[in-house]
Amino acid sequence: MATNYALTHATATAELAPRLTVAEEVAKFVRTKPLGAAGAAIILAMMAVAGFAEPLAPYDPYRGDYGLQFARPSADHWFGTDEFGRDILSRIMYGARIALFVGFTASFAGCTLGGLLGVISAYYGGKVD
Repeated sequence: MATNYALTHATATAELAPRLTVAEEVAKFVRTKPLGAAGAAIILAMMAVAGFAEPLAPYDPYRGDYGLQFARPSADHWFGTDEFGRDILSRIMYGARIALFVGFTASFAGCTLGGLLGVISAYYGGKVD
């Protein structure tokens, strides 16, 4: 039996379809999945703030000023201060590092452990499944 390798209309169209640029792909993602795009924007903003916390943070997050305990939000301290007079905005910026590390580590560990258990379950089946 001979095999026909001729191009059909469907394969010719698929092969000749123009590729989208990265900007067009991002615009399509934002248009079709706005909640996913909002979530991605929040995570990217959090990663940017965590990565550039040292130059962005207005104050040292560990150094307090007892004269400014529980200060209200102001031009100097946008989110106010805590019970030790530490700037809350600076503490949030530095705390984002720890939050992202814990989140990504837990996700990685969960995927690794879940994948391993899934492979074992698929291999042995039966009662293990």
